[in-house]
Amino acid sequence: MMNTQMQQECETCGGTIPIPQDVVIGEILKCPDCGLEYEVKEINGGICNLEQAENVKEDWGE
Repeated sequence: MMNTQMQQECETCGGTIPIPQDVVIGEILKCPDCGLEYEVKEINGGICNLEQAENVKEDWGE
C-alpha cells in the first residue's frame, strides 16, 4: 500500500508545499523553496485551504 502525502503549490514561487497527514486547522506550513508561511484555514475531504500567514513582527516594547 502506497502512502501518499498531500501537497500544494506555493502561490509565490510555484514550489511544492508538503502537507502532513496529521495537519490541523491553524497550523503554519512553510514553503521549502522560498520560505513563505501559510496558515491552514480549512480541511475538506483531504484538501487543505491555505492562506498566506500574517507576518507578525515582534514588539520588544521599544
